[in-house]
Parts: sequence; C-alpha cells; structure tokens
Amino acid sequence: MQNLLNFLWKYRNFLFFIFLEVLALFFLVQSNNFHHSKFVHTVNTVSGNFYLLFHDVKQYFYLKKQNEDLAKENARLKKLELNSQLRIYTPTKFVEDTLYGIQYEYISAKIIHNTVHLRNNYLLTDQGSDQDIEPGMGVISAKGVVGIIKDVSPHFSNAISVLHSKTKISAKIKKNNYFGLITWNGKNPRVVQLNDIPLHVDISIGDTVVTRGSSAIFPPEILIGTIQSYEKNEVEGFYNIDVLLSVDFKNVTYVQIVKNLYKKEMKELIEKMQEESD
Repeated sequence: MQNLLNFLWKYRNFLFFIFLEVLALFFLVQSNNFHHSKFVHTVNTVSGNFYLLFHDVKQYFYLKKQNEDLAKENARLKKLELNSQLRIYTPTKFVEDTLYGIQYEYISAKIIHNTVHLRNNYLLTDQGSDQDIEPGMGVISAKGVVGIIKDVSPHFSNAISVLHSKTKISAKIKKNNYFGLITWNGKNPRVVQLNDIPLHVDISIGDTVVTRGSSAIFPPEILIGTIQSYEKNEVEGFYNIDVLLSVDFKNVTYVQIVKNLYKKEMKELIEKMQEESD
C-alpha cells in the first residue's frame, strides 16, 4: 500500500496531466457532432479488432458446433431466397408468367462481441461499410430476429440488440395477423413483450410471433418467438403478452444483415402517409 502511495505521489503531475487530457477529450466529443462521429468510428474500429482477435481464439475450440450451425444456416438461406422475391406485374394487366425481382439481399456476418445483461445491449459484427453495411439494416440469424445496425466503420458494425430499451419491432401473431410492437422491459434476456394486441383477439400460449414486414427493416415472417404467457389489462383494453425469444443471445454467432433494396421507396411512402394523417 505504501509503495502504491509513493508511486502516485512521484508521478502525480503526469497522472494529473493525463486526467486533464481525458477530460478535455470527453468535452470535445460531447460538444461537437463531427468529433463525436469520428470518436465512435475510431472506437468501433479499435474495439472491433480487439474483439475479433479474442473471438478467433475462442471460436477455435467450438469448430464442430459452428459447422453444424453453418449447415443449418445454409439450408435456411436456400429457403429464404424464395421468400425474398418480390412479384412484379405489368402496369396494365396481370400476367400468369410473373416476373420476379429480388427485394432483399443478405450479407453474412459473425458476431464477435455482444452483451446480454445490460439495460441497453449491443452486438458487434465483423462486417462494415466496405461490405455495404449501413445504419438501419436488420440483423437476423437462423433462429430469428437479432437486432438493428446502429453505427458502422469500414470493417465492423455495431447493432442495437432486441434486448435494448429503444428497440421497437413491428410484429404480428402468425395465426391471425393481428399486429403490435415488440419491446423489452429489461428483465429477462429470453423474454420480450408484445404490445397493442386488443382483448377481443383470440390468443394462446405457444402462438408464433413473427415480423410484420412493414418497417422496411425486416422481411415479413421472420421468427421472433412464441407467446409464453399473457394477461388481460381491462383498464387499457389490451393484453400484456410475454414472448419467449427464439434466439438465445448468449449463444448467437452467425447472422445475416438484411439489405432492403426498396427501403428508400417504402420509407418515402410511409412518411407521406404519416404526414397526411397528421
């Protein structure tokens, strides 16, 4: 203890200088959007490389399990490719020989770091702007919805997890198409909440909940989970529904980042409708 005190006293001027530098950097980043953006970009790159090195060492010991997951993922992508096609018709009449155009592209990525037990959880992937990753893209896995891209650097991207206070995902009950919003109350990392389902709707434990596909972020029918429990809120006129997530965020590695080729077009029309309804 005495040695530690002697060390701190001996280098007090240098340590005080470092403290002032860190404090000045903090205020600079917080007060200037440009510097804040550059700081986030740099942190993503540095932390990304660190976690990538750590992840590669760790994943070496799980090769067998990873190969099994990759085989399942390949099978899922073959099926998903058919669902990614958008029907295109002639402008004047319907034709039986329908042409098909691809609406969604999927960019394979690996999660090299993620958190689970925080109120606001994030995931770091090994794909960035050099691979055409952009903020606002959806992230899914073979088992379901994972999150939404928030920040990108050339080689990495940071995503808001489903387990985040600001995550809101448009979802529906698959059997009857009644829709609401998925949120997370911050309690159980395996359970999220489905909101805005009115009391007259017939629901049951075990009902499947999937994406609605209305936000231009996720394709429709991507699995979110199953209804674990529910109760009636007579005051508000809606159910309180807990949904058991299909994805275990403690054990997710390989993901697909969703690129909606018609996102801009969809967002423009949605915003126009919202303006007209105000």
